[in-house]
Amino acid sequence: MNKACRIAVFSLLIVVNADLFAGASGGFLERRRLDRIEIADNRFNAPERVTLNVQYRVPVVETLGYLAAFYPDSQKLMTISQKLRPIANRVEELSGDSFEGRTFPADVDAECKQLRQQMMADVKAVYGQEAVTRIESYIERKYGSLSTGLFGDL
Repeated sequence: MNKACRIAVFSLLIVVNADLFAGASGGFLERRRLDRIEIADNRFNAPERVTLNVQYRVPVVETLGYLAAFYPDSQKLMTISQKLRPIANRVEELSGDSFEGRTFPADVDAECKQLRQQMMADVKAVYGQEAVTRIESYIERKYGSLSTGLFGDL
């Protein structure tokens, strides 16, 4: 085999190997790109993970904080703290859970409404209606813009 023929064969082998390598690495890169597209697609189409935002619906902490800040009667504060403790415990139990879905669970929402009504009734019994009105106004100003989310009511 002469020198020109050897160079031609060697060049051909280099070209073939380069094409095989490019095809293999291109296939690898294409597979990685498809994997990333699939992961993004699964993430986009998966149900939204929603945390139960019970503290927003039954704002025990904000209520107690507001009363402590603007009604500095320690006896009344102690009384209302004791009355709201079972509600606060239930809110904490409900808040610890999470679920997959795009809406707030109806049964938890109904219980939250009941807990909030009970909380405001207790505040009214100790502090009067004027305090309830001021607390609800404060909570509405603080959280009013958060009442709806991307997929509906929070």
